[in-house]
Amino acid sequence: CQVSGSRGVTFTNHKSNQDMDQASPPTKVNDGSLVAPEHPSPRYHVFFSRTTKIVEWDDDLFVDMRPCEADSAMDEHIEACSVYDEKDVQLTSHPCDETEATALAETTVADTMRVAQECDDGVMTATHSDHDSSVTVPDLSPDVEKLPNNHFAGKVALFVDKYGCDCHSVAVTEIVARLVRA
Repeated sequence: CQVSGSRGVTFTNHKSNQDMDQASPPTKVNDGSLVAPEHPSPRYHVFFSRTTKIVEWDDDLFVDMRPCEADSAMDEHIEACSVYDEKDVQLTSHPCDETEATALAETTVADTMRVAQECDDGVMTATHSDHDSSVTVPDLSPDVEKLPNNHFAGKVALFVDKYGCDCHSVAVTEIVARLVRA
């Protein structure tokens, strides 16, 4: 597509007709010349993932268990931890600019961390709950971390007690939101 201005300035656009429908036409400036439109800013989708893994087992869980029972108990606890796991859930129905996508990603991670820190679903409980535990709770940052490649992440430690027997293995939930260029 070519557009000629009154001063002989020619604007040439080599995009297809479909791209032209979305592109801005050249604009006139005060002296009457045409200026090429700015390239539209990149658009992004936001994807969310949450994974929980047990990082330390409470040895009291395995008291009076045979090895095969201990294996089953571990499997049941691992399965109970993964009930909230999600992988690459798309949070945006349409592409957003980088500012909107960044705000959505950071807010989603922060809100999910806050909810996880208050967890008490009968299996997983917050580590700040009144539990007398012999396990070590990892010292995790309460803040959302900005990682390279437009990723935002946070981690939350939780006690896991599938059987309600006051055994408190420790799980870490990792929450990640990432921007993907549309």
